[in-house]
Amino acid sequence: EPEDQDYYGMGSRSARWNSMLLIGIIFSTLCPPIAVLTFINFAICRLEYGYLIPFAESKKADLGGAFWVRKVEHIFIGCGIYCILMIGV
Repeated sequence: EPEDQDYYGMGSRSARWNSMLLIGIIFSTLCPPIAVLTFINFAICRLEYGYLIPFAESKKADLGGAFWVRKVEHIFIGCGIYCILMIGV
């Protein structure tokens, strides 16, 4: 495929989504409208990648949920770090 796998690959894409979700969760406690912006961001991503993945990209091998498990672990760790940091506030 012509795209750069370091930025547009499945692992990098899921890591960017994970970071955006954690940013939305963390900053929505400081400013609740951020939750709305995060929802709009993911809704637009859903529309964009809902077309891109099945129709515009080549078929990728199924890894059996390896990225899903890793993303859930990273969200858990990120929320844990956030909880620890909020203890000091």
